[in-house]
Amino acid sequence: MPSDGPFDVGEKVFYWQVDPSKIKHGKAHGRWIRGKIVGQEGAICIIDPGTALPSVNQSKLRKDHDDWQDAPIPLEEEAAEEQSASLSETLWLATSHGKLYFQELFSGSAHASSACADAGLRTGSPIDLRTGFDLNTQAGQKKAWKQITQQQPTVIFLAPWCLPWCQWSNMVPEPRRSEKRKAALPMVELCVKVALYQISHQRYFLIENPQGSQLWNLSCILHLASFSGVTWQLLNMCAVGLKDRTSGLPFPKGHVSYAQLPCWCYLPVVSLMLRRPPTPGH
Repeated sequence: MPSDGPFDVGEKVFYWQVDPSKIKHGKAHGRWIRGKIVGQEGAICIIDPGTALPSVNQSKLRKDHDDWQDAPIPLEEEAAEEQSASLSETLWLATSHGKLYFQELFSGSAHASSACADAGLRTGSPIDLRTGFDLNTQAGQKKAWKQITQQQPTVIFLAPWCLPWCQWSNMVPEPRRSEKRKAALPMVELCVKVALYQISHQRYFLIENPQGSQLWNLSCILHLASFSGVTWQLLNMCAVGLKDRTSGLPFPKGHVSYAQLPCWCYLPVVSLMLRRPPTPGH
């Protein structure tokens, strides 16, 4: 089927998301997902479906011709006023000047920033591709450093892109796997530099990735781990409320972090960012 491309940044599209864990009629099962173009390099488009930033060949995309799909249409006047008030409050709590308590890099949907801001903490504008920071370029990293050095956040939360390092990536044949990891390495190195900057200024950081991520075996990460006060933490997501969608039972999906945080505040901080109270017994 011919492509609808080329596409423009901001244009709405559908893309076919394949779930390799599900098989239907002998083929991998998938579904069409709505998204928005946030960048394009040749035939490869970067799209934002609201949960991640996948890179997709434009031949796999179709234009979304429904201009009214995401237009907010309040059913009642009172509901519209509540929505407006909530939005204005969130924007006001994103602190763009002065010292910060919390700053998020590779923020994605910025749930951690939103939760900290709602708790009354001075929270910086999220640093992510979605907010105009391409952290895999020198210009994007320079822009991020400017915000960090000017606003001096007490805690910086970093969750670099895990796809090139996760267990699924081991299924990608060489040399393609090495190429993907080499391309993503500058973002990991940025995380380490930010962490060392925080250490040198007696402030805190937390770097997060899945438990099986190969990121934890990189030499720059191992170097960071050798510093006094840097700890390795494993958090099973069932401790903050993650459950299996089918059974409803706690689901122990492991996430690891290297952090320089007081041990007593690690779980409360993560719970706050996930908007969940710690669950007793986990």
